[in-house]
Amino acid sequence: MYLGVRELSKKQQDVVRSLGFGKIISFQVNGIPSKLGDFIVDNFDPKEMAINLGFDIIKVDGDSIHQLLGVPNGGIILETLEYKNNFIGHAKSWKDMYEGSYVTISQVVSQIHDNGDDDGIMFKLDFLTLFITTIVEAQDQGKCKLEFLHHIKVDTDLSDINRCSYITRLIKNYKNRWKRCDKNSYFTGALTILVVSADLYI
Repeated sequence: MYLGVRELSKKQQDVVRSLGFGKIISFQVNGIPSKLGDFIVDNFDPKEMAINLGFDIIKVDGDSIHQLLGVPNGGIILETLEYKNNFIGHAKSWKDMYEGSYVTISQVVSQIHDNGDDDGIMFKLDFLTLFITTIVEAQDQGKCKLEFLHHIKVDTDLSDINRCSYITRLIKNYKNRWKRCDKNSYFTGALTILVVSADLYI
């Protein structure tokens, strides 16, 4: 995410702010030590949606994520929108820009930087894809997570989607899947959000 936002044009920055992601523009996190990540995830309770640091309990809910990142904490719940097996409308046009069966983070970053004057729907989908893949849920080999695009139609208001609800649901799901003692089990949820949330109190 850091590489994706640091060279946004003024027009693109304005679009990011209009989507409710203004704080992301000044985001400075570019990597997390593995031991710190393991410690934070290990002490995160998905039932309470909180990190137990021993000396303090850090809530990780919609309100706290909104305060941390500024992302929308109200509006449409993405999962309530109709799911289409195939991409349609703007989502299909966006996917058609990329060759191959999957899209990589590096491709999206290049697309954003190479089209600095683009502040339309294709840029919005580029940015949201980058945000979800790098901040909310990771994928193997740098592949982008495109699940949200299956809910996007031509008339979907991208600025009216409750990102905090989406993020908290995924954090809980990924923690429940994570096996602490299994070397082949990786926490691929919103690690950056958990670590930054805890770091504010350490």
